[in-house]
Order: sequence, then structure tokens, then C-alpha cells
Amino acid sequence: MPLSPDPPLIGPPTGGAWLSDLSGAHAALFRALAEPRRRQILSHVVGGRVGTGVLCRRLGCSRLLLRYHLEVLAAAGLVELRGEGAEARIEGLQALSRYFDLALVGLARTEARRSSEGRAGGRRLVAGRATPHALGVIDP
Repeated sequence: MPLSPDPPLIGPPTGGAWLSDLSGAHAALFRALAEPRRRQILSHVVGGRVGTGVLCRRLGCSRLLLRYHLEVLAAAGLVELRGEGAEARIEGLQALSRYFDLALVGLARTEARRSSEGRAGGRRLVAGRATPHALGVIDP
């Protein structure tokens, strides 16, 4: 399934509605990544092509189960199946990156608006990206 183009960034995203209005391609990406085993598979194939036998041994699963998960990841555009192996697709990973970049732009715009209104939220940005402090991952 080809990935749909990103929504245009003409004006600030408001609220979080644009995040909940996922295109079919983005929804497929998130559904594929909702399963922990698929995230494990992706982490193994992101470094290059890995054979299905190797993946089965690493993950402790049957070829049938692995094939099912690989097909879900492939349908979402995250992996490409090649013979008896799989490898990550850069386009799928870039689509995820763009999605979160848009989220961070929306966050930066909201914080800028709050700052100009005197209601700074205490979030910090570095080179246009939110820091772990900004995202609430690490306490300041």
C-alpha cells in the first residue's frame, strides 16, 4: 500500500484533532506497531535483511506466526519481504518520522502561543525539536 502524502502544514494544527484524524496509511502504521512482537521484528530488520529462520530463532516463534506478522508490517509499508527474509523500508520509517515531526511542530506552535500569552508551559525546544524535558520524559 503506498503511503499517502503528508497533510499540508499551512497554519498551526489546533488542539490535537489533526493527530486523531489519521490517514489510512498512518493508521495502518500504528496498527502494525501496536503489537509488541512486530516492534521486535522491526528492530531486528532495521539494520538490514534478516532471514526468516534467524528471526524465528531470535523471537522464539513459528514460521507461520512470523509470516503473519511480517505480512502485517509489509502491508503497512514498514518492511519488504524478499524471498526467505525481510528488511525495513525507509519510506515507512520516514512516514512515522514525518508524523511525529508534525506533532512536535504543533507542540512548538502551541507553546509559542502560550508564551506570547504569558502562559509558558515550561517546555523547551532545541533546534526545532522538543527535548525529553519538553515531552515530559525527564523532569527538569
